[in-house]
Amino acid sequence: MRKDFQHILFSRYGLLALAAVAFVLSFVFNSYYNRFSSVNLEKRALTNFIQNQESDFDLLAKDTGLLRKFVQGKETLDEFKTVQSKRYSVFILAESFFAPQQLIFWNTQNIVPPSSSYDFPDSEFFKIKDNAYYVIIKRHFALNGMSNRLWIYAMIPVQSKYYIESEFLNDEFSYSKTAHKRIVISANPTRFPIRSSLGKALFYIDRKPASSTPSNDTITVILRLLALCFFFVFAHSLAESVTRKRKSPWRGVATLIIILIIFRVSVRVFPGIFAFKQFELFHADIYASNFINNSLGDLLINSLLFSWITVFAWSKLGNYIDILKKFRGPGKWLIGIVSLLILIVSTFLLANTIKSLVADSNISFDVTDFFSLTKYSVVGFIVLASLSLGYYYFTQLMFRFILPVFEERKPWIYFGIAFTGLVYLTFRASDPSIQFYLPVLYGSFATHGW
Repeated sequence: MRKDFQHILFSRYGLLALAAVAFVLSFVFNSYYNRFSSVNLEKRALTNFIQNQESDFDLLAKDTGLLRKFVQGKETLDEFKTVQSKRYSVFILAESFFAPQQLIFWNTQNIVPPSSSYDFPDSEFFKIKDNAYYVIIKRHFALNGMSNRLWIYAMIPVQSKYYIESEFLNDEFSYSKTAHKRIVISANPTRFPIRSSLGKALFYIDRKPASSTPSNDTITVILRLLALCFFFVFAHSLAESVTRKRKSPWRGVATLIIILIIFRVSVRVFPGIFAFKQFELFHADIYASNFINNSLGDLLINSLLFSWITVFAWSKLGNYIDILKKFRGPGKWLIGIVSLLILIVSTFLLANTIKSLVADSNISFDVTDFFSLTKYSVVGFIVLASLSLGYYYFTQLMFRFILPVFEERKPWIYFGIAFTGLVYLTFRASDPSIQFYLPVLYGSFATHGW
């Protein structure tokens, strides 16, 4: 009984069951997280952010030596940069003959304290300005030898505010780039108050209504990726089993291709399953080419699947193409000619994809300038490696169809590639990329030592 259980657990159907369990758990946890945990976590993080800025500002307000330099305009560049680097804006106002409160120091030009607060006593309050939501702190202080009344303000940004939101301009919270996907600032009291260090309720937040772009928490993402890994191992194991039991490598390869195509189509038709759009890797502003490869993440997935399929097909089909033995005359020639055309078309498609990745993206591939490379450059190199590996084995596979047909007429292969390629380039004579495709056509021959 125990051995039977272990066999089921570690069999490919056991892997499929594990994938299903992990996938279901991800939905259960995501539902719980969205309803209960996410807002509480964001409330805690936002409260900590504001209270940390308050504590830092209190230390600054007590440093009378530094404040004297700011008031007298005698601060050093390093002292000014220290204040300028803070995550909140600092302002010092002084009583003068010209105005009840005159601005004499500031560390930013993006905002000024609201004039309505000049008559307020020392306090902390929440305010909506033109460009953001702020928590404003007002403190008075005195300096020896100066009779003027002095005040220091801190304006802690809570959330940016745009009149028109877009994919690139979002009302992001200062403490997190993704919190705006989960919470909103509420105009009415809710169960989630954001309090100051003194316990005063500054404002309230609430769970954001469901948006068109789903966003999953970290544990949900891990569970779904784990389910995906189990599913991929199951798919490969099933394809191996079909190849072995049916003694038909064609069925095994077809099984793997069908499973992976269904997976890829499902992800595109139901994007909320994995919510890839929540990751920067799948944003169109980094790279976008066409419907199939509309982001760097999509291109990465497609290139890895392409490489997986071609390597599997090449390993299972052996050193000969048995299907050609079933054909004679025109049928055999048709297979060879179609394979040759597929080889040529795939070569141009690969070349166009690589060209697009380099020319139509914001990704640096300049290996001579190491510091210009980013995490997206690493992903880009993985894509290039996957495409190169997949293309190599794909061409090897195609030539197993082509060579038996043209075995005694190899010059016809050269002529077919050259003629088809030049016809294609002729129709694109006005394309500025024509000089790029000519070496590609030559590479079709050089790759195989012709």
